[in-house]
Amino acid sequence: MEGRIEAILPGDADPEGAEVIDCGGRVVMPGLIDAHWHTTLAAITQVAAMTADVGYVHLVAAREVERTLMRG
Repeated sequence: MEGRIEAILPGDADPEGAEVIDCGGRVVMPGLIDAHWHTTLAAITQVAAMTADVGYVHLVAAREVERTLMRG
């Protein structure tokens, strides 16, 4: 996948043929585009975010963060 993140793995993983970039403890933000956004509202309606169980809302937000990251 040219120019895209294919996987996020533990630090000791070194898959064959993968390009590994050592960032020396720095923060890496692929794309550096979405500096401020409301994860939950990208995935569910505002009404659902305000009325659903908080655990559900957190799970939806976590899933949306992962999907966003994998889009590169």
